[in-house]
Amino acid sequence: MKLKKYSELIFGLLILAFGIFYFILTIQLPRKDTIDATFIPYILSAFMGVLGILQLSAGIKASKKFKEEEYVAENLDHLTVIKIIALIVIYIAFLQPIGFLICTAVFLVLGFILLTPVGTKINYVQYITISVVATVLIYFSFRNGLHLMLPEGILRLGR
Repeated sequence: MKLKKYSELIFGLLILAFGIFYFILTIQLPRKDTIDATFIPYILSAFMGVLGILQLSAGIKASKKFKEEEYVAENLDHLTVIKIIALIVIYIAFLQPIGFLICTAVFLVLGFILLTPVGTKINYVQYITISVVATVLIYFSFRNGLHLMLPEGILRLGR
């Protein structure tokens, strides 16, 4: 039961450790300008550090409040995890031939549907809208802001 008591704290330590590790790897990348290909890894490592610290503080609070007799084991849905992993593998397989815009939008919609809690109505319009807007924003941020090309696939927008 000790491990369950400190699971949130351990998770926070892992996130923070990975954030630090990712930051160390990022600072070893060659820099060309203020905003270049290393810009996003710096932002990601900062987010991981902040999330790790927040998770650590939540873990400390949770471990102080933890009572074994009140602990209820979470019911994990292993089938959903397998479906998400399969969806990620399919996304990676089709990213190059189909392209970032289509694959990412479809991936996000299907991911939203898979992760919608049982008993909750699936809002297709909202999922599609969020997916399309997020995909287009990410695509043009990488293309115009960072000058990095994402796979165009069948759309061939740059030509």
